[in-house]
Amino acid sequence: MSEVTDVYFDSEDDDEVFDESTSVEVEDEDPTKPRDLEGCRVINLGDPVDHQDAATKLYVDNQFTNAREFTNYTSKEQIKRLDEMRSDLRNLSAKQTHYLRQWQNPGPFNADLFRISNVGNPEEDRDATPRTYVYCKVKELKKEVDKLPPIEQARQREHAKIAPGQRGPSPQKGRRSNETIRRRQHEPLYTQCLAAR
Repeated sequence: MSEVTDVYFDSEDDDEVFDESTSVEVEDEDPTKPRDLEGCRVINLGDPVDHQDAATKLYVDNQFTNAREFTNYTSKEQIKRLDEMRSDLRNLSAKQTHYLRQWQNPGPFNADLFRISNVGNPEEDRDATPRTYVYCKVKELKKEVDKLPPIEQARQREHAKIAPGQRGPSPQKGRRSNETIRRRQHEPLYTQCLAAR
């Protein structure tokens, strides 16, 4: 189980006083309606554990640093899975912040599938990252791979398809081609079960 830290919003105006009107209400609301943060950053998040947990800037940056090292052949290990990353870094610069009512007592906050929208761009390592931040990192990495010669591009893409801990396609007995083996490794389990019937 991961360690959970306090989660709160960073105030752009240090003189602003916290009152009921600045808190975000999540009780008795429509779960399909996103919570609009109007560009505020969500700061001091704990490391994500489950797939639906919000990711921190440090967590995302570490993933793309590992991927970039792998692309440039400076890393000896395969790209690490997102759920294997951990960090003990704390946000020590937090002051004049506005705690959400639900988060005044430290502990995991379950958003219960409520969406939080319009999150500001991350500045500190413990800030939440919006999807656009991750997409920008993916584009940067893709540009680096696209600069490689075509043979190296194919090698990188082929190697990236292999999940951590798995071996790459190996010669098999019978008439299966490497393409069939590759497809089988990445098809959903139910598709493999249907094909086996």
